[in-house]
Amino acid sequence: MKVFFSITIFVFSFINSGAQRFHAGIAGGFANYNGDLLEKLYVNKQTNGFIGVTVHYELFDQLLLRGAFNFARVNGSDRYNTKT
Repeated sequence: MKVFFSITIFVFSFINSGAQRFHAGIAGGFANYNGDLLEKLYVNKQTNGFIGVTVHYELFDQLLLRGAFNFARVNGSDRYNTKT
């Protein structure tokens, strides 16, 4: 319980801070090909992971610099299509 409470306080301390000019974030998920090679919308054997990192820096109140890096490997093959 102490760990959960400590993490919650840590996260909300950044959200409520008004003087914070530097912001960083991470993203994750799944990447999959959806096109003319497949008849199904989602094929488990061709699904790969996705990861992303974002960085924002506030120069002024109205001007923000933003950078992002996203990496995903996408596969496509017609061997999972039963119509061919």
